[in-house]
Amino acid sequence: MQTVIIGHNFKNLGHLLLFFIAILSLSQSANLVRAAAAPALMIGFWRLLGAAFLMLGLRFWNSKKNGQSFFEPVSKSAWSWAFLSGSFFFLHLWTFFYAAQNTSIANCMVIFATNPIFTALVAWLLLKDRFEKRYAVAFVLAFSGVAALASDRLAWDTARSGDLSALVSAVFIALYMVTGKRARLEMSNDQFSWVIYIWTAVLFLVAGTFQQTQWLGYPTFTWWAILGTILFPTLLGHVLMTHLLKHFNINWMSCGKLLEPALSSAVAFLVFDEKLKIQTLIAFGFTVAAVFVLFWPLLFRKSAPLQELETEL
Repeated sequence: MQTVIIGHNFKNLGHLLLFFIAILSLSQSANLVRAAAAPALMIGFWRLLGAAFLMLGLRFWNSKKNGQSFFEPVSKSAWSWAFLSGSFFFLHLWTFFYAAQNTSIANCMVIFATNPIFTALVAWLLLKDRFEKRYAVAFVLAFSGVAALASDRLAWDTARSGDLSALVSAVFIALYMVTGKRARLEMSNDQFSWVIYIWTAVLFLVAGTFQQTQWLGYPTFTWWAILGTILFPTLLGHVLMTHLLKHFNINWMSCGKLLEPALSSAVAFLVFDEKLKIQTLIAFGFTVAAVFVLFWPLLFRKSAPLQELETEL
């Protein structure tokens, strides 16, 4: 019995480690988009196309290794949820890229970090997920941070439109996560990933064609930055997050993403010399408080084994 418990604890500890790797990878998305210095639709198309081919290869390898069919036998409903999730993913990325290029990295990430509020509301309405009281406290603290950032804007300008785009992107990522969780009830992670990545790449191609986006002819550094968005935010970020949807409560995962602003802003300070304003520091303070509230059971329940936390979180 003791061996089983220890093994289960290590398994869940591994899930927690993967979760923090995903958060670290996702936190650098805005910095890589800023570094690419190219149109949002161009970045989105090549990023998702590259990720789709990688996931197709992974799916092919897994199907051969396990003696399975390349296409899993899933219901039409699961396919519908997958394509709907991919559509929301496209809208999230488009609005997020715009925000990353038109406001500060700190503002983009702190405002985007409000997505747990929308995720919780949608999950509660559609998935009937449990809504813990401490989530509400964390959400209030997070929105207080956004209010602190908003106090720095007195007139509508490009930066304000970037701030608004970050908030809209937060709504779309919430819809992506919830609809993705419905699809993942029947689909494996690798099949779900390549389906939504190809679909999202197609949507970027269509939107870019209508806007006469230039697809080639960019400097080498742009392509390196796009490759970085494929390897880190997409593969180590979104793929791990969709995989972990089966193991953790969706509200807890979304709240844990509140760590992203501090990580991304630290890199923006070092790479782009973005100075942190007092409003940003105040917003970070609220974010830290929100995360502290979120992890309260982990910090103070001395006897709480990880297998209990898996179901609670």
